[in-house]
Amino acid sequence: MDDQLSIGKPRALSVTVCIASIGRPSLLIALRSIAACRVPVDTTIDVVIADDSANGAVGLMLAGETGWPFAIRVVISAAGNISVARNACLNAANGDYLAFIDDDEWADADWLVNFIKQAEDSGADAIFGPIDAMFPDTAPNWVCKAAPFVKRVGLHGSQVNTGSTCNAIVRRESIERLGLRFREEFGRSGGEDTDFFARLHASGAVLLASENAKLYEAVPPERLRIGHLYRRYMRGGQTYASIIIARTSFSSRIQTYLMALIKIPVFLAFTAVCLPFRKDLALKCAFKFWLNTGKFRHALGLQMFRLY
Repeated sequence: MDDQLSIGKPRALSVTVCIASIGRPSLLIALRSIAACRVPVDTTIDVVIADDSANGAVGLMLAGETGWPFAIRVVISAAGNISVARNACLNAANGDYLAFIDDDEWADADWLVNFIKQAEDSGADAIFGPIDAMFPDTAPNWVCKAAPFVKRVGLHGSQVNTGSTCNAIVRRESIERLGLRFREEFGRSGGEDTDFFARLHASGAVLLASENAKLYEAVPPERLRIGHLYRRYMRGGQTYASIIIARTSFSSRIQTYLMALIKIPVFLAFTAVCLPFRKDLALKCAFKFWLNTGKFRHALGLQMFRLY
């Protein structure tokens, strides 16, 4: 690891970085960025990678890679199920904190030091950071302005009721005390992390937002296609409804579904109106249209879209 920093009263800490992967080449970029991260004094880092490929792609990729400043353990999941892969990481991890990053992301140099400082200062059980999307040069400007993969959790230090494994740090003791694991029924549709952290929050855990523990994500052209965005946002609405709305009272659920039903034609109309003049605004309205349609799909009991 790069420079070690003294922050506050240092205590010996260990952080396991958890990555679920199918052996994409971008995994090496993620690992190199972690190796370049600064960490607090007396903090040790190790990495656990769950190989969810069918052919051991992660092990093959790392076979010729040496000289890492941390231990790397590869555990095999090979289930084609992101929840199984994430659970394999949880079962293998032994750090005081678990930091989550996807295999198509890379870390800012202060990613870990900022996460650890906020976690130690606040005593939070989990913290979630922002992601800046890096679009290909061929991406239309109006799609980039709509910012479909840019993620902002909230104001720094504000409380949230769920989160995502695409940029998170979690106190391992908090999840082991509950025996918490990712639910496999969400392993092909996605939303397994939303459910996981919603259950952690429901147990009384404190979940916070970070504005400075930043990651970056390279967005390939195929993920900017309208069909992919449609499935992504539609699934997001269904996931939100099945995990968050489903926990509310019957009357609250009815009210939420009725609001979604009202919003569907409203955002569809906004999309049509904006399209000739501002394609970026039209796409943002389409996101809202798809999200609310996804919520109503859940109310109708329709099957969730698969993303994995």
